[in-house]
Amino acid sequence: MKTFLQVTFLTFLTTFYSTGQVSMRLVPELNSIPNQLKANIFLVNNGNKDVALAGQNYRLYYNSKSAKFTEEITTYLPSSYTKIQTVQHFFNQDASGYGKISFEKNLGFINLACDYNLETTNPVILKPQSDVIIFSLVFEVSDFNNFEVIWADESITNGYATAFNELAQVEADSLSTLSIAELVVDGGFDKSFELVSEYTDVAVGNVYQTSSGGITKDRSLSMPTVEVNQGQFVIMGQCLECQKKLRQLNIKELKIFEDHSVFRQVDDKVSADRFFRQFKNMGFSNVKIYKVDAFGSLEAIKTN
Repeated sequence: MKTFLQVTFLTFLTTFYSTGQVSMRLVPELNSIPNQLKANIFLVNNGNKDVALAGQNYRLYYNSKSAKFTEEITTYLPSSYTKIQTVQHFFNQDASGYGKISFEKNLGFINLACDYNLETTNPVILKPQSDVIIFSLVFEVSDFNNFEVIWADESITNGYATAFNELAQVEADSLSTLSIAELVVDGGFDKSFELVSEYTDVAVGNVYQTSSGGITKDRSLSMPTVEVNQGQFVIMGQCLECQKKLRQLNIKELKIFEDHSVFRQVDDKVSADRFFRQFKNMGFSNVKIYKVDAFGSLEAIKTN
């Protein structure tokens, strides 16, 4: 099959495959430099056993009409791994008619990889139901509203290249290919899945009360009801300077109130911990994670 890009393949993997329990997740974060955004790459272990991480190959497409990859990479892996390297970077390629991406006329493509030294016997262990940040990329953004990034995915990007994402793991002192369970893009980076902001411009108090219908603001203060369900996690923080930039980020289901409180509710602890770190890294104050108990009460389980 004819494809648009000639992609370099790496050969650190064997032909033995394991069941997919690890997801790749791309999480946007505001950079300290104006007009820049960081893309943090996490690996999430959704399974019930440890995974010893080995070599990795990541491939991403982005809208290069609205942004450019600066090729600045921060690696968080130990010295038992080579640094994450840019194997290929194609910028502003016209790939019209080759695939299904909305920005194919201004296609950007990034191919990144690192290897693991098996002799070091020091792999990163992905614990069950937890995530680990692997590296961060920096983009120079000219148009936040139209900035898009998606993972290379056989069902979407195979017209541009037949290379996708690859992970390896260490098993019994040898390497095996780790099947990827899911490819996820958080927030406003992925417009192809119609992630829409939900903003609520109302005042919000610091004290919540409970009712049979969920978490309710003090009625005497004429505040609205916030619906949450048993078992959900609620992340709260305040950020006076971040409000405008948060709106530019267009993060899904992130609610910004007039007193600069930011509210996000999620269904699992892994996501809650990830948003907790993101809020703190972006300069939020009073960041807390609450869990909703069987009676609709908010129990603070983590604070900064």
